[in-house]
Amino acid sequence: MPGGGLIEGQVAIVTGGGSGIGRATSLRLSSEGAKVTVVDIDRDWGSETVRLINETGARAIFAETDVTKETAVKEAVVATIQAFGKVNVLVNNAGISLVSKITDTTEAQWDLILNTNLKGAFLMSKHVIPHFLANHCGAIVNTASDAGIVGFANLSAYCASKGGIIQLTRALALEYGAQNIRVNAVAPTSTLHTRMLDHLFATVSNPEAVHKSLADAHPLKRLGTPEEVAELITFLAGPRAAYITGGVYTIDGGITAACPVAEF
Repeated sequence: MPGGGLIEGQVAIVTGGGSGIGRATSLRLSSEGAKVTVVDIDRDWGSETVRLINETGARAIFAETDVTKETAVKEAVVATIQAFGKVNVLVNNAGISLVSKITDTTEAQWDLILNTNLKGAFLMSKHVIPHFLANHCGAIVNTASDAGIVGFANLSAYCASKGGIIQLTRALALEYGAQNIRVNAVAPTSTLHTRMLDHLFATVSNPEAVHKSLADAHPLKRLGTPEEVAELITFLAGPRAAYITGGVYTIDGGITAACPVAEF
């Protein structure tokens, strides 16, 4: 049974908690003493994360939730309060991607990307923040992306959604800082063992070559892992980050430090 962790006794909601960064974050938060509500649209994936947490003696529940629907979001927050009595941390991690030129992107595809990645974070924040206000504190960590900082061809909808996440982070930090509510974002690069990257590798003819090409684009010459991103999220959610708000923290192997020009 976890005990004496960095966020012992806290309650966290993690969206997209069924896999990848969301699963790693749920596990990491629970290892530091948090009770966790795993929010995911996929029952099998989300239930598996809960099983992995509960196996350790920590406590977690699953809330099958479409974060684009306000009624479903409200139900997930209510379920958390009913199970654990409070909520202290919100990790807005649910997200999907689309590789498509803007002229080939349908209105429905655009709406799905923006609604899942950006509207979902808005709705979760809207319904969790009142509980933070009642507790006079709280922390939100949003999963942005390097694609919210620099542009990527054929990822226009995704880039727009993640740029929106960054600006939402800054605005909420300003709105609620005086109430001791901190809001930060992490900006990962392509991360191994996530549904997005697994799907990419599954749809190309030479996944090893694509993996190497992606890794070589980063100064550290490798891709990140969900566990590495989870460490940063857990830090920002906890008391060691008590004076940090409104920030966007890259965890990208140095890729956004580069300017794509010839070397001198």
